[in-house]
Amino acid sequence: MAISVAGNSFVYNETATTTDSYTGNSYTVGSGTDRAVVVFLSGCSASTSSGQGVSSITLGGNTPDATIESGISSRVWSGGYVFLNPSTGSQALAITTNGNQRALLAHAVELTGVDQTSPVTWSNGSTDTPTPSSTDLNRTTVDNDAMHIASLATRGGDATTFSVTNGGTEINKADTGDNGTTDVEGISAYEAPATAGNADFIISWTGDLRRTFVQLEIKP
Repeated sequence: MAISVAGNSFVYNETATTTDSYTGNSYTVGSGTDRAVVVFLSGCSASTSSGQGVSSITLGGNTPDATIESGISSRVWSGGYVFLNPSTGSQALAITTNGNQRALLAHAVELTGVDQTSPVTWSNGSTDTPTPSSTDLNRTTVDNDAMHIASLATRGGDATTFSVTNGGTEINKADTGDNGTTDVEGISAYEAPATAGNADFIISWTGDLRRTFVQLEIKP
């Protein structure tokens, strides 16, 4: 059975808070078969060179079954956290980051048809300053019906300028505002080829060239 995106929402969209603690908001999990929730974080650290990643993240009180985090690029960082078989209904998402953040996006993406033992067969996180402002997110050996899914973050721009091309499908995008060093933009996208082979797509944007991303291959 192929993996499908069953739902998504931005659970946190916070700016100018200078905090490391995000609590009080929830994601409502559906009743699909073999479900998983991937929480993507896009952060803008109070420090230019540290504070990326989390010291704790739970969904419904449960810790993630798989984690991938990028480095930091001029305050911006990305993270991906996979929760297998979460309970249905409203599940609290609680996050403590490794340092104070000027802004944070937390994007929950719900999947169905996911292997419930060891679904992440490959992952990668990176920072860079690409010119022009686009990134080719490439996975050359995706298995049958597996999903190549990614989240990318930039700083101080406008999320409406994000675009996904070359076979990818946008899931959602958002920004915490347009105030430069106190804001972050994030987008998530995927490709799910029916047959084994190459899966790559391009995310482009307008504005600050600094970006980070995380990407995963998730098997059915």
